Amino acid sequence: MLNENIEQQFPLNRLEKRTNLENLSNWLTSLSIIELDSLLEEMMKTLGKERLNIFINILNQLWKNKRFNFYSVFLTNVGPNKIHCIKLIRNYKNMNLKDAKNFVESVLYDSNIECIITDVTEPMAKKIKLEFLNIGSTVEIQKND
Repeated sequence: MLNENIEQQFPLNRLEKRTNLENLSNWLTSLSIIELDSLLEEMMKTLGKERLNIFINILNQLWKNKRFNFYSVFLTNVGPNKIHCIKLIRNYKNMNLKDAKNFVESVLYDSNIECIITDVTEPMAKKIKLEFLNIGSTVEIQKND
């Protein structure tokens, strides 16, 4: 009943519905963990626990059916801004200063390639890559199997 009223007020053809769902999917997959947590808290307040659980179950089914692809991001070159690189590593890996410094120096001095983050969506991986490129670092994105 509610869906019929909404569709009468906002008629959409199939292409528009598909585009809206793709836009929503792209937006959801671009959220950071903190942003996603905030979104889920707001949804809990708005929808209630039962409807939020239904939404989460639908997302889980999409993940299980491989409707989403996941990626890992690797630091390959620190670049000229070691301090900025350490700050980004601390942010994405939730590391203390000493561990982040050791992580970055492993790439810088030992020519290791270190994983920054794994199991992120493509828009999120590209966002992370852009942040590192902006400070002169080089990262590589690899699709998870």
